[in-house]
Amino acid sequence: MSKTNEAKTTATEGYKVTTADMEVKKDEQVPRTRTIDTEAKKVTLYNVSKNDKTGKNYKVNWTFDFSGVSDEQLLELASRSAVIAYRKHFRGVAEDSIPEYANQNIDVVSDILTHERKGLSAGDKAKKLFEKMNEEEKQAVLKELGLA
Repeated sequence: MSKTNEAKTTATEGYKVTTADMEVKKDEQVPRTRTIDTEAKKVTLYNVSKNDKTGKNYKVNWTFDFSGVSDEQLLELASRSAVIAYRKHFRGVAEDSIPEYANQNIDVVSDILTHERKGLSAGDKAKKLFEKMNEEEKQAVLKELGLA
């Protein structure tokens, strides 16, 4: 088998999983799950993650073991995630509101954990892409849509 066609394998729970098995196929819907075991201090995530080298999305099943993590280390780790999650609030504020948003106490439960992450609608995605286009590209799209 040539190197380009050879599937890499990983031993997982007694059977072999190939990268081809893990690759997310076009239009495939992958359920995302999170299992939290508070006694064992482990979190298992079944999710999708993109590999920049291949440019492909893969199904991942990661278990994070927090059993050796101190409370201080756990709070440090949690604060990193909280900053990423809360940053979206700051990015969209008007200039006159920056001091208010830049200096505040954030309630992690009410301000971060209870808000569901919503993706952009297809229309909003198209609008963002259209805004990034130069004038020539915009005209070509409008012409193709019969609007120019």
